[in-house]
Amino acid sequence: MYQPKTHGFSVQGSSPASPAIGSPVLRLLRNFGAGLVGLVAGLLAIAAVTAAGGALIPPFASVDASDWKSINAHIREYSFAQLMVPFCAHAAGPLVGAYFGALIAASHKLVVAF
Repeated sequence: MYQPKTHGFSVQGSSPASPAIGSPVLRLLRNFGAGLVGLVAGLLAIAAVTAAGGALIPPFASVDASDWKSINAHIREYSFAQLMVPFCAHAAGPLVGAYFGALIAASHKLVVAF
């Protein structure tokens, strides 16, 4: 009778003391880790797009980008491209986070992506 090679991994019917590679506990941990990786990847994407937008299209010399009052006083001087940078950053963050979360997840990829 043919016996498949297990390469040292547990197969179905093994003892519960040593979980198999596809066990529900390991899938749960991998899905949880995938969600965390997706969250971090999304945050990094937002930071990267915002930093790149600020470097490519810097604010005016009279605007202090760290002061809300200064930004509100000069908001009419901003170009369309400068106003689109935060929008694009906050659109790219969830897309990148969902992609990496679904890529790493062991099961329920759509749930992890959401």
